Amino acid sequence: LRVGGWDIYSHPLGPLLSSHKILDHDLVRQVTPSLNEFIPMPGVYTPGYISESLPVNNVINFNVDATVRDKVEKIRRDIEVFKENEGVERVVVVWSGSVEREVRSTVGSTLTTLSSLNVPDSTLLTPPSLIYALACSLSSVPFINTASQNTLDCPILEGVMLGTDFKCGQTKFKTVVGEYGRMNGWRPKVIASCNHLGNNDILNLSTLRSSMSAKLKKKHAIFAPWNEPQLDHKVSVLFTPEINDDKRDYVEYTHEVFLSQEHTMVTYTRCSDSVLCAPLILDSVI
Repeated sequence: LRVGGWDIYSHPLGPLLSSHKILDHDLVRQVTPSLNEFIPMPGVYTPGYISESLPVNNVINFNVDATVRDKVEKIRRDIEVFKENEGVERVVVVWSGSVEREVRSTVGSTLTTLSSLNVPDSTLLTPPSLIYALACSLSSVPFINTASQNTLDCPILEGVMLGTDFKCGQTKFKTVVGEYGRMNGWRPKVIASCNHLGNNDILNLSTLRSSMSAKLKKKHAIFAPWNEPQLDHKVSVLFTPEINDDKRDYVEYTHEVFLSQEHTMVTYTRCSDSVLCAPLILDSVI
């Protein structure tokens, strides 16, 4: 297994593990030498899709008149170079970038055919996640969508996309609790959650446009199959730098039970976001 990838921010990974308190000090000491050898390729960056507070120092410099196809072809070439340099025959791409603000209709309605890729991107401003997804689709490379992104709403990708988001912590537990209530004959009425941590993901989500994108997609992904209009699902996301990657989540569940009475339960979970998600990335690829 060979690992590579793109990142719009290039920095030795070892010190980041320490400064953001991702792992215990002794574990950081052991993995730092090998992690510091990893140098990400420059990534696609379109201003306005993620928070301006996030650091950016490693982007692909496209010409002003570059088309969507130009950007897609650059990513396809990067994939081929990686295969050649690493001596591998098969590549799997995992998107785990910061949540983008939602694109309502302009991009999705325009990118309906392969010929539409010739549109100059200076006017279209295609989301980076969509550039990677299109590149993988045209290269017959599996693209695993692990975050709430605009790849979920593009006609040209219908039929080839699978996945909406990681569901490994409190998000998955919400689904479990919801089903638990239904099995008891309860009617879910309110699920209100508040989670806080201090990593870059939450720093990005603290901006309104991207946080709304994440909330809407997560709400749809979790509860859409049951089609329950009476369910009031609220999510609050707080950026607390001191907490770093150690996510804290408080959720209150209220169900309507026998004789229209209410049953309320509360859960509290705490775990590193990265520790929960990293094994799922490996499992998905393998």
